[in-house]
Amino acid sequence: MSRLVHRDGAHKITVHDEVGREVALVSQGHTLHIKTSGEGPDLTPQMAHELADELHQWATGQQTVRTKSASLGR
Repeated sequence: MSRLVHRDGAHKITVHDEVGREVALVSQGHTLHIKTSGEGPDLTPQMAHELADELHQWATGQQTVRTKSASLGR
């Protein structure tokens, strides 16, 4: 895992480039919000793969939570 794409706890993925631009992807409920304080970071192909991996893990976790919640309601 790169130091430029990392998970900050269970609800946040941070991406930043070498010149300090940053974007945070924060989950609230079952929605992922994209937050930046200006221009977002430039992604290299490697960073894009790492971000895709993190997003896949987040989405899989959300589906697992939703499936468990749905089965509890029956």
